[in-house]
Amino acid sequence: MFNLIDLLLAMGFAWMISGISLMVLNREDTARYGPAILLLLVFGLTLLDNFLKPEILPEGFLFLLSFSRNSYFLVGPFLFLYVRTLAGRPELKAIHLLHLLPYLITVVHSFADSSTLYPQMGIDGSTPHFSSTLLVAKDFLSILLRAAYCIASLAVIRNHARGVPD
Repeated sequence: MFNLIDLLLAMGFAWMISGISLMVLNREDTARYGPAILLLLVFGLTLLDNFLKPEILPEGFLFLLSFSRNSYFLVGPFLFLYVRTLAGRPELKAIHLLHLLPYLITVVHSFADSSTLYPQMGIDGSTPHFSSTLLVAKDFLSILLRAAYCIASLAVIRNHARGVPD
């Protein structure tokens, strides 16, 4: 049965799809919308994470959890790169791939230890101590990285605003 949170997630996912569709259908300058489409896809992936549960996925598709569960590490970098593009600095260099390193590390770790995706519940209903500590540390790191990227994005906006004549 759906609850209010599921309804809001479904609405967010529908808005993401409609936003991408509008940008893709605007054929005048589709290349300009590339970073915005990527950012919306990342937001959609984080929304999809709330729908993907191990019990509803077929056995061969459990690997999808590694990509969606760790997608929170992509929000900050894609937001920062999108803001850089809006500020007139769309050039990407190989060094920018380092922004994806936390995501790649967590995905590889998820493949190596799938218990970090959805830890097995203990007999008493609690999660094992190590696994829950690791999950809290991972969640804290993803929040910290998003905050750092938001601050960096605001700095890019501020620097861009200084260069714009009044």
